[in-house]
Amino acid sequence: MSRHPRIFEPVKPVAGTTCFPGLLSGGDDTGFCRAVVEGCGVLLLPSSVFGVEGHVRIGLGRTGVPEALDRLERFLEESGPPSL
Repeated sequence: MSRHPRIFEPVKPVAGTTCFPGLLSGGDDTGFCRAVVEGCGVLLLPSSVFGVEGHVRIGLGRTGVPEALDRLERFLEESGPPSL
């Protein structure tokens, strides 16, 4: 997240298996998640399902997380922030 300061609000995790960064665009969290899954196959959960707008939930407890984060990183570097 820190490599994309124009997209994500910095979040310093204390502990746990999830990350909940804010979207600096303040935009549509569902649209952002849709663009990411369509663009690189990485599934993020929009915070609106929890009644909070403008964040995404990233689960960190699976074995495929490093690969998923690499794919997300490449997608954001190549495409920039998804247009919402």
